[in-house]
Amino acid sequence: MVTKTQKIPKKRISISCSPELYESLSRLSAASGGSMVAMPTQMLESNVAIFNRLADAMLVAQNNKSEGMEKLGEIMNEKLIDAAQISLQLNGKK
Repeated sequence: MVTKTQKIPKKRISISCSPELYESLSRLSAASGGSMVAMPTQMLESNVAIFNRLADAMLVAQNNKSEGMEKLGEIMNEKLIDAAQISLQLNGKK
């Protein structure tokens, strides 16, 4: 059992990336003052729910392609709406 004072050790993964992605992460690191893994890790961790929904939709698609594609479409539409709302907020229009 893990108490409130104990930390759960994080899992590590190793990825290969293109030179372009490496350069982009390097630039992001320099601009943010953080490590090369800090910002991508935050981005990934803030989207765990989406990754789980995508996995669920893909599992559904294994048995029923049209239903799985419908679920994937719903997720994409939600994210497009989110992106549009952020864009409007950034442009000062609410």
